[in-house]
Amino acid sequence: MAETLLSFMLKDQTYALRLECVVRVIRAAYITALPKSPPVVLGIINIAGSIVPVLNIRARFGLSAKKVSASDLFIIAKTRGQTVALLVDQIGSVARYTEEQIVLGEKLPGRFEYIEGVVKLGKEMILIHDLDSFLSSNEREGIQKALSDYAENGCEDGM
Repeated sequence: MAETLLSFMLKDQTYALRLECVVRVIRAAYITALPKSPPVVLGIINIAGSIVPVLNIRARFGLSAKKVSASDLFIIAKTRGQTVALLVDQIGSVARYTEEQIVLGEKLPGRFEYIEGVVKLGKEMILIHDLDSFLSSNEREGIQKALSDYAENGCEDGM
């Protein structure tokens, strides 16, 4: 079965998401702190009146932190009923890959957390990110509680 993926860059590594998870890509914007949220959350952004948590995927993959710049982008994506924003350095392309080009996670040597597979393109590898496993159930609950508290405490405009 072929997969259509959206590729993106974090530092020097190319990652991808299944296109069916992606809602849209937007320019980076000001991130408002979300008190009492799990460490995986950088903060929140307002997208057309909806408050969306921004996840720290750089930290999750062991990459050094970096300040948000005007050239950065957010991938707005859906995971287990939650819309999230992923801060990425740049967007690659949307491409369709065949079964022969994709090695599924369970066939990879070792353990790769948050990776559901790899696309092999000659010497290049694109790591397919498993957005559904990115957040633990405790983190999902923590985000929902922090968002509820934020809304209850009169978040006003703030963004």
